[in-house]
Amino acid sequence: MVSPSATATTWPSSVAAQAWETRNASITAHAAILSIRESYAYNMYAIRRMKRAVNAWCWAVDFTRRGRLYSKQFHDQKHGGSEKALAAAIAWCDRALVRARILTHREFCQQKRSNNTSGVPGVHFLRPARQPQGIWQARIKLPDGRKKHKTFSVRRSGYQKSFERAIDARTEMLLMVEDRPYLSHPTAKRFAAKRQTEHAPWK
Repeated sequence: MVSPSATATTWPSSVAAQAWETRNASITAHAAILSIRESYAYNMYAIRRMKRAVNAWCWAVDFTRRGRLYSKQFHDQKHGGSEKALAAAIAWCDRALVRARILTHREFCQQKRSNNTSGVPGVHFLRPARQPQGIWQARIKLPDGRKKHKTFSVRRSGYQKSFERAIDARTEMLLMVEDRPYLSHPTAKRFAAKRQTEHAPWK
C-alpha cells in the first residue's frame, strides 16, 4: 500500500504499478526502458499527493493548457485505497493530456503582453536619445534563446509607414519559430506527440 504521506519517490506496486506500465507502454514504445523507480518519478507528471483533512488523502491532477486549468482530485476513501485512487488519477490525467489543446511556440510568440501598447505582439514604439522622433521596433525571442530585432526610424519613413514595416518584419520573424508544442517536460512532450498522431492538430 502507498502510505498517506507518499511522495514521488515512493516505490509503486499492484494496481498503481499496472497503471504506470499502461501509461509508459502507450507513449514510450520506442523509447529506452526505464527502471521501475525512474519510471515512477517520470510518470508523476501533473499528479501529486494531497492531504484534504485528518486521515483524508487524495491524488490531485493539475495542469494547464492554453490558459485552461485541468484539475481533478481522486480520494482514497472513494476509490478504495490510495493505489486505486492513484490508478484512477493516472487514467484521467492521460486522457486529459491527449485531448487538451496545446499552445505552440509560434502561438506563444503571438500573444500580446500586458506592457504592449501598439496592439501588435512583438512591435514596440521607442524614443532613443539619438532619435527623438522615435522608432518602431519588431523583436522576437526564439525557442533556443536567441533574440532578434529590427528597427524602423520615424524620421526616415514617417510614423505610420515605419509602424507598418515593423509589423511586416515581425510577421517574417514568426516564420523563424517552429510551430511545435510549447512544452518542456518529457512526459508532456510525449503526450503531445500522441495527440498529434491520434487527434491532430495540436490547436
